Amino acid sequence: MNQSIISQKKFAAAAIPFIFSNMTQPLLGAVDVAVVGRLMDSSYISGVSVGVTIFNTIYWIFGFLRVSTTGFVAQAMGRKSREDEIKAVLRPLVIALAVGVIIVLVQSPLWNICEDFLCSDTKVAAQAHIYYSVLIWAVPLVFINYVCLGYIMGIGLLKQAVILQSIGNVVNVALDLLFVNGMGMQVMGVAAATLISQIVTAAFGIYLVCRHGKFTWEDTKTEGIWDRTEVKNMLLVNADMMIRTTCLVFVSNLFVKYGGQFGSDVLAANSVMGQIIDFMTYAYEGLGNAASTFSGRAWGEKNPLFMKEVVIKTLQWSVVLIILSLLIFHILKNQIIGLFTDIPSVVAEVNKYMEMVYLFPFAACLGFSVYGVFSGATMPRPGRNALIIATVIFILLAKVLMPSCGNGGLWVARISYFAGRTVFILPYMNRLKIEKGSV
Repeated sequence: MNQSIISQKKFAAAAIPFIFSNMTQPLLGAVDVAVVGRLMDSSYISGVSVGVTIFNTIYWIFGFLRVSTTGFVAQAMGRKSREDEIKAVLRPLVIALAVGVIIVLVQSPLWNICEDFLCSDTKVAAQAHIYYSVLIWAVPLVFINYVCLGYIMGIGLLKQAVILQSIGNVVNVALDLLFVNGMGMQVMGVAAATLISQIVTAAFGIYLVCRHGKFTWEDTKTEGIWDRTEVKNMLLVNADMMIRTTCLVFVSNLFVKYGGQFGSDVLAANSVMGQIIDFMTYAYEGLGNAASTFSGRAWGEKNPLFMKEVVIKTLQWSVVLIILSLLIFHILKNQIIGLFTDIPSVVAEVNKYMEMVYLFPFAACLGFSVYGVFSGATMPRPGRNALIIATVIFILLAKVLMPSCGNGGLWVARISYFAGRTVFILPYMNRLKIEKGSV
């Protein structure tokens, strides 16, 4: 990564593993939905969908722990500074542990808020609470793993990052099938499977960081680790990222809430389509993750030619990914839907709005991949501003279109939201220009 020019082969060597490993991430929720989707009662799939939404909300809001860690670590590697590398890991690790413990302590009032916002059906609420009451205990471990993954990505250990992202999902799939299909544990089974998989992932992440970072207890005494100016800069970057992800999860949860007004079958259908879109989203974010590791190095090296190549390769691979995701979905769409549910009424609802899935790659891919370039440079404000505008667009369109178009209008609002994220981040591209000695 220290070369100024990135060949297509070199960029692909980073992007392809990140894309595929990132696509395993929604499996934690997707497998849960798919397994209960065969229990022949839509309240199960709807309840798990609400539970997945709650934890996606928590995890996305604090996803900056991974994103900013990758950026700060990559920049430290570009500067070849061991001191900055230590700071880039220990600071977010303390935040991760503290915030995770606080969330566990306030789990009861947090559930009450989530129930009021997302659950309009008592049967769905009962199943969602089962899922929630188990997985809330893993939140601190998930946050710690974000920091571990951010570090591994930042130092450029692609193979280890892929393994770390994949190992928990393999465990989750196996235990889902055992607990639900084999032992008949229903929603409790999928929740227990996810909890165990998250424990395994966090343990493995800590092991990788300790092994490859060669950290010792003495590193916690590094001079300036809590320097006020540096900590303030880190918190400002994280705050902008948190505002961005708060907008993201607000729209996601509002989409679930609005969809719930049209009945359990529509909510379940939206969940299935949402899982399909999630797979595409994580593929695009995987490309963004690869871009962030390169852009972080370029920013740390103060190398303008390096950064220019990062931007060009990111745009080129975005086009490739749009085409590939459309082709794969078009060829396998019936099989993909069948993986999630075989309830006839839910499948019928999915087929009503299938064209929205085809529009999604055009609307969303560039927004996700380009944001990765900004995050590697620890420059989150363009993504934050784009999300704020896109959120306003979603709310306005949903209010205008839902009364006359129902769930179709809701989907138009959501696709427009993704398009807004892309359209409004692109004008900031000139901010990625590096002048020698300016960073």
